[in-house]
Amino acid sequence: VRPSVQRLLDSMVGAAAYVRNHRLDVIASNELGRALYSPAFAQAEREGWAQPNLFRFTFLDESSREFYREWDRLASDCVAMLRIEVGRSPHDRALGALVGDLSINSSDFAAMWASHRVVALKAGIKQYHHPQVGDLDLTYDSVELAADPGLRMSVFTVEPATVSADNFALLATWAATTRREGQL
Repeated sequence: VRPSVQRLLDSMVGAAAYVRNHRLDVIASNELGRALYSPAFAQAEREGWAQPNLFRFTFLDESSREFYREWDRLASDCVAMLRIEVGRSPHDRALGALVGDLSINSSDFAAMWASHRVVALKAGIKQYHHPQVGDLDLTYDSVELAADPGLRMSVFTVEPATVSADNFALLATWAATTRREGQL
């Protein structure tokens, strides 16, 4: 991403945020975004990928089923979003390879892909069970970066004075501690 976009991400200290492309590759994030999606970043590191891919994490990493408390709904929404991207970019070889890889390696993905559902999600609530801090109910907003066609920024915030807010604060503390120890 452009340096100004990374500075924008880094300036969001009370929110988790990342920038992704149309294949759901996380190409930049702030510290809290990296902490929130630490299981996906860990998968990318294990597999030797340059960055996490949230489609691959959802369908190819068993830990995603615990991480996303509403895995079935989220997975179905992911497939429906991917179908939109394939329609927009039918000649994108990397996108086609991603669909092929997921179809071969995940029977859940293959079944959902066959449903032909299409949806564009730009805001909502996601429910997580983070391995370090427990349950989080986060509101997200996703916006296109006008100066960077094909890139979207997703920002996750928490309702104040809730258990999720306490756990989100704990996540921020964990992220800072992990960064100091050179692990995040």
